[in-house]
Amino acid sequence: MKKYKLTTNLPLKIIAFVFAAFLWLIVANVANPVTKSTYTNIKVTIANDDVITQGGEVYTVLDDQNVNVVVYAKRSVIQQIKSDDIVATADIKEMDSRTGLIPISVSIPKYSGSYQSAEAAPRNIQIKTEPTGKTVFTLTVSTTGTQRDGYQIGEMKVNPEKITITGAESTVKSIDKAVAKINVDGISKDEELTAELVLYDASGNVINQGQLSNNLGEDGITVDVTVMRIKTVPLKFEASGTPADGYEYLGCSSEPGSVQICGKEEALSKIESINIPASELSIAGATEKIEKAFDITDYLPEGVELIEGASGKVTATAMIEQLGNRTIEFMVA
Repeated sequence: MKKYKLTTNLPLKIIAFVFAAFLWLIVANVANPVTKSTYTNIKVTIANDDVITQGGEVYTVLDDQNVNVVVYAKRSVIQQIKSDDIVATADIKEMDSRTGLIPISVSIPKYSGSYQSAEAAPRNIQIKTEPTGKTVFTLTVSTTGTQRDGYQIGEMKVNPEKITITGAESTVKSIDKAVAKINVDGISKDEELTAELVLYDASGNVINQGQLSNNLGEDGITVDVTVMRIKTVPLKFEASGTPADGYEYLGCSSEPGSVQICGKEEALSKIESINIPASELSIAGATEKIEKAFDITDYLPEGVELIEGASGKVTATAMIEQLGNRTIEFMVA
């Protein structure tokens, strides 16, 4: 059997190997070329911000803290990279103290060494430093939604009553009020509701709290909401005294004839009408009807009140008629 040495036609074999490797490289790049992909809304993490905070100052990011990132890599790698894999960092130690610009560095730890490059657009983020501000605000409550029909929101007690806001001095000074916002949609009984903190400026605009802090901790804000039942009851009037000779008292009416009150179920169950004492409406010696205006809030039983927005003003009319013959007409079929 004829034997062949490995070194036989060695130059030709080397050329063939190099050509094969070159051909494979071409095919690989055609089938899996380097391409680019843009990933949007990548949040920039600020690193080493203690450089500022330890000096008693705070910083405000002047630009959008989300950037786009352009990645160059093989198509097979690009297809695997997700936005969550990308880390964008702005290190305050690298800040230009004159301009406040900080270069943004981008890395993709999960695919380290598998991509050619990754750059943020824009390449810098700008911050402004200023003294720290701190103010205590009294919380007020605002509601959204509508309670169940037949019920009314009563007292609302917020916990805690006050809140301390800390942040950039200019931002803290712009806060006009701090509000605990709750949703009472469909509520029909007393409840403790979790509230959302909303800050407003003097023009009623909502203030972004992204770079502010507070002392709420993990407990947040809660509001104890009292819910009252609504009930419609008639008004009843009595009169004191006697009309003049030859006249009679026919009774009393009012406008309106009934009112809506609210209170807890136990208190409402005991009330069938609002009674105005006879001493308040005298018909002594009267020869014609008597009208008198009342504020019925003075006569509401303990534990109840008029529904929100209702007026307590009522006009009562005592009907007086002269004695004598009276003609009554009947409808004849």
